[in-house]
Amino acid sequence: MNEQESLRIISEMISTARGNIRKGAGKGFLLWGYLIFAASAAHFVMLNYTTIDERKSSILWLGATAIGVIINVIMGIMDHRKPGVVTYIGSISLRIWVGFLVCLIAIMILLRGEAGWYTYPAITFIYTYALYISTALYKIRWMYISVSICVVCLLLYKFIPFSYYPLLMAMVMLVGNILPGHYLNYKGKERSNV
Repeated sequence: MNEQESLRIISEMISTARGNIRKGAGKGFLLWGYLIFAASAAHFVMLNYTTIDERKSSILWLGATAIGVIINVIMGIMDHRKPGVVTYIGSISLRIWVGFLVCLIAIMILLRGEAGWYTYPAITFIYTYALYISTALYKIRWMYISVSICVVCLLLYKFIPFSYYPLLMAMVMLVGNILPGHYLNYKGKERSNV
């Protein structure tokens, strides 16, 4: 083992011990959080304050998804060029959210047409599960409050009309992506200065 390999192993161990929170760790959370928050708000306005046919909302969601995927790919390419340590926690977290994406695509395909109003609760359900696992993985205790709020939003779908579903999704994105994303970026910046 040479000097470089020793330093790499030590760096991996330190990063793992710190919970794998590195500078910019929350940018994926923030990208999708703000994007879905904005799309949810737009969908709410479309449903409640315009005469646009609700079936046209698929264009809104398709556009938001396409924008998110393009930006995510660009961010991934830029991150791949930067030297860094991929820890076990980072690797597992990536797999959790890829699994969420696979389930999301399946839901979007399966719950079309008349069953479409189930889409919001189904997405919130698998999202809350993925957020719970990520919270346990990163060991950020206050995020269990975010998970709890997501569960409350999930239960509220049962009691409110469909036209208010986008507001619940916006709340889920605020507490599940936006707040944790800013926290992860703050902690990553703080730890990179150490």
